[in-house]
Amino acid sequence: MAFDDILQKAINLHNQGKLAEAEQLYRQVLETAPKNAWAMHFLAMIAVARGAYDNAISLLYQAVDIDKKAAPFRFNLAMALQGAQFYSEATEQYKTAMKLDKDFAAEALNNIGNIYKITGQVKDAEKAYKKSIETDEKKSFYALNGLGILYREAGKYEKAMECFQRAIDVEEAFADAYANLATTLRVQGRLFEALPLYEKALGIDGNNPFIW
Repeated sequence: MAFDDILQKAINLHNQGKLAEAEQLYRQVLETAPKNAWAMHFLAMIAVARGAYDNAISLLYQAVDIDKKAAPFRFNLAMALQGAQFYSEATEQYKTAMKLDKDFAAEALNNIGNIYKITGQVKDAEKAYKKSIETDEKKSFYALNGLGILYREAGKYEKAMECFQRAIDVEEAFADAYANLATTLRVQGRLFEALPLYEKALGIDGNNPFIW
């Protein structure tokens, strides 16, 4: 079997959640074609799924060295760096991914907003979330949720609730937005309004530990 066929089989297994089988085939491809950047990239995604960020980062830097203009490599390298809490490097890679392919802009800006929020750069986080929302309305629900949390933490409850509601309008099955809207009502003492929203969130994602 040609290594292109092996790679496609590995991708199919990966998409089915059969990570161990996919990993074996990705490594088989790399034995035959050690500079196959896509095999490195997908192998890194398995490492990310397992929380093995150092391994993922190493593989993705190798993939980037082989193909510096592949936006998916840059974006996923940024995600791995973010997961490993290398926030400055992650931000730079997100910015590079956006320059290479504007389709990554909305999600990259949202993730940059998350980094700024985690590192206490609230004004920069707000700007990043707003740019993400402006970039692609269809992908804006994560950024709207992040922006809503910023407003709630600042005591701007009406603005926060508006953001969460807009996120729900964009993605009706977004449990986090229902939960955050409920929490914003709860902190204002509006418990009877909050409870049905918590129930809605749990109905969508009952395993989400952040809903309550």
